[in-house]
Amino acid sequence: MSRFKRLKFRAVLTRMCIVLVVIFGFAGAATAQSSDSVKKTSTHRPTRHIRRHHCYRKKVAKKVVVIQHDRIHMPPPGTNAEEPNSDWYRNRAWPNEEIDPMQYPIAVKAAQAMPVLGQFGKTRALTDPVTSWTMIGPNTIGGRVSALAVDPMDSNVFYAGSANGGVWRTLDHGVSWTCITDTFAALSTGAITIDPTNTNIIYLGQGECDFSADSYPGNGLWRSDDRGATWTSLGLAATQYIAKVIIDPADHNMLYVASPGPSSTSDSNRGVFKSTNGGMSWTRSLNRISSVRNSAPLSVIDLAMNPHDHSDLVAFAIDTRNAGSLSAGGTYTGLWHTLDAGVNWKRIDTIAGIGLPNSVTLKYLSRGALSWIDSSGKSLLFAAVSVGSVNAVTGFRTDVNFYGLYRSTDPDHTWTKLQDSTLRMPFGVIAPDSVDILYRQGDYNFYLASNPLHSNELYIGGIDVQRSTDFGRTFHDITIGYPRYFRNDRTQHSDQHALAFTASKTGNDLLLGSDGGVFNTRDFGATWQQYKGLPITMFYAIEGWWPAMDKTGTITDPYQLKFFGGTQDNGTVAHGFTANPDWDWINRGDGGRAQASLTDSNKLFTSQQLGGLSYRDGLDSLHPNLGYDIYGLLPGNYNSKWHWFSYQLVKSPGHLTDTTEPAAFIAPMVLDQVTGQDIYTARLHVYHAKFDFANKNVTWSTWSPVIGGYIKNPKQWYYGDLECMAVGPHDATGRPMLWA
Repeated sequence: MSRFKRLKFRAVLTRMCIVLVVIFGFAGAATAQSSDSVKKTSTHRPTRHIRRHHCYRKKVAKKVVVIQHDRIHMPPPGTNAEEPNSDWYRNRAWPNEEIDPMQYPIAVKAAQAMPVLGQFGKTRALTDPVTSWTMIGPNTIGGRVSALAVDPMDSNVFYAGSANGGVWRTLDHGVSWTCITDTFAALSTGAITIDPTNTNIIYLGQGECDFSADSYPGNGLWRSDDRGATWTSLGLAATQYIAKVIIDPADHNMLYVASPGPSSTSDSNRGVFKSTNGGMSWTRSLNRISSVRNSAPLSVIDLAMNPHDHSDLVAFAIDTRNAGSLSAGGTYTGLWHTLDAGVNWKRIDTIAGIGLPNSVTLKYLSRGALSWIDSSGKSLLFAAVSVGSVNAVTGFRTDVNFYGLYRSTDPDHTWTKLQDSTLRMPFGVIAPDSVDILYRQGDYNFYLASNPLHSNELYIGGIDVQRSTDFGRTFHDITIGYPRYFRNDRTQHSDQHALAFTASKTGNDLLLGSDGGVFNTRDFGATWQQYKGLPITMFYAIEGWWPAMDKTGTITDPYQLKFFGGTQDNGTVAHGFTANPDWDWINRGDGGRAQASLTDSNKLFTSQQLGGLSYRDGLDSLHPNLGYDIYGLLPGNYNSKWHWFSYQLVKSPGHLTDTTEPAAFIAPMVLDQVTGQDIYTARLHVYHAKFDFANKNVTWSTWSPVIGGYIKNPKQWYYGDLECMAVGPHDATGRPMLWA
């Protein structure tokens, strides 16, 4: 499913009081941006703050209800909550306001020093051979790829950087892959750049720069002189996220690094960094707005160099001073230009002719993408921008869509608008309708790229890849990810993050990195293939199938293990149920929990993004089928293999709640294994689904009052959601103890 749904995260008790609520089975509902030297080793420690929220507890008949006040970031009624990346950052930082960026490598070293437990809990020596692990994949499902780099001398050699699974190299055009960063403390990839004069030299900038809640930090800039066999750290670890690495073609010791910086918007380790000695030392180039007193540092998400004048660079910067979110631009968000190799910068997007919002409304500008090309001896700079809606109450950016594409030969003076927000892509199952090409997630996956052999070709990466062969005047979709996806065709995947052309002299050997892995076309999208052998799938959860265990959860036959797993944008996957030695894709969307009933192992329950719950009776054929009722529009549709039973909770006549009640991206779902027919899930309330398998029916009831959220009336939801649950013992009447 599209990654736009991440924008639908419901806020998770930001600046929260931690609550452990024990619920016994009752069914009532209650309302209740100057240059200076940068050292390679930072001693920066963000200021620690104390949460300013207050809680008091009100005891009501032995049930504990937590009421919270001073809600600063409440969304208006019936709308989405706080922007997800900021929200998750605050939860990870708790009880502090910020996370020290240098603590991550320290924590990794501490983890490596911990004792290793062997079978039956016995401590093993670190030098003992590891004999208890077997690699089982997935090698065929794929996962999010955030960066691609191609060897300019050899079309068979290229590199793929995954969101959190390291950097992989192929020497045979994707037939086989080798991970070249397995010894790294961080595995998240932001940028990969190959030295064009010596292709053995690779620069790796860590930290995926896609502004999602699971875009993890990295550990700075690294260099390899032997195609990734060995690596040297070049510092900048405190930036955590690196979006671009540029090598001056005339001086390969001259490096530029663009960084959006840590998720904490007040952290100064961000901007454009410059080195004149191959990365041995760095100076800040574009960092703060010198004319603005007490300005926050600028995040830089993209950087482009004039192919004819290497002192001429343009950056897209995000002002975090009043944005409230790294991916939501403040007043000074936009295009910044230098003509002296980064000594001086000036704002260029507010000039007449570019057509962007003025400095007053630029807070709605979210992200930009740049491409500077050489066309018949003339430099053409292309800039694309996305603009987000802003929540009137919280001030946070919500949906981010494509706003426009611009072209200039002299960025300080004139721009030509080529496209606006009417640029559409096919969206429906049979492609009868169309939507904005970024479809609400322009802060997550958005880039511009060009064909190095054909300067007339321009590509916009969003949900799909849009290709132009006339310098951006017209575009057409070459991936058509959604219609393929719903037809179970995984030769392409939606949500694009990287594009590169191999060294092939034909100019048509195109690589894409998306949420589904690495894909290749040699006919500009008429046909595609997905590269296998990249075990980079991002799991939300893994569950063992009960018949492979006894009732205590002990593995009874390790050679017959069967697993289910929920994955990021690659659905629910299964291992060991078919003749496929790898994993099978059995359900769509972002997969969460998957549980088989202990009392009837043929009954399988799965969860999807934003509270979706599915059920199937029978594991005879686990592959998805066209009858899959993805939006739950067919309330009694048991003819398909999957039944979206949360339909009855949020949409059917007599539904207990609606889609505006906040739900975690992967909402909790737990099966009561004692009964085998009771499912519990949670949003602000805990809800109970009782299955009548004989009559193919499910009955929903509200199992708790509002927990960990705040509500003024039953029609207006505010703030927060429940993240996890567990079923405890049953009392004498058979009612379970629930933990939420």
